[in-house]
Amino acid sequence: MQVDGSLGMTAGIGEMLLQSHDGSIHVLPALPSAWSSGKVTGLRARGGFTVDISWKSGQPVEVVVRATRDGRMVLRGAPTGRVEQDGAPVPFDSPTRGVTVVEAVAGRTYRFSLGE
Repeated sequence: MQVDGSLGMTAGIGEMLLQSHDGSIHVLPALPSAWSSGKVTGLRARGGFTVDISWKSGQPVEVVVRATRDGRMVLRGAPTGRVEQDGAPVPFDSPTRGVTVVEAVAGRTYRFSLGE
């Protein structure tokens, strides 16, 4: 077994679940149909964010983001029925369908859910 293949496969799986190379955090951008339901924790996104994702029927039902820096957090593909910071509702902007913007504070945890 070669290290390049092993690490490359792991990186590829991570990219199927989370991408953050364009200044936003894109949730489940290339989810395989065989993975219709699941959960992943601890994915690191560029800009100082750690992301957990739960999904059913190929759609995210909850996204939890832990911020390590202050600043604008842009999520694509996350559920937007409710956004909470450490358990309390916070204001958010949704400039276009499927995009959610929150002003993140370092050390805080943000939960994006369907609001159920």
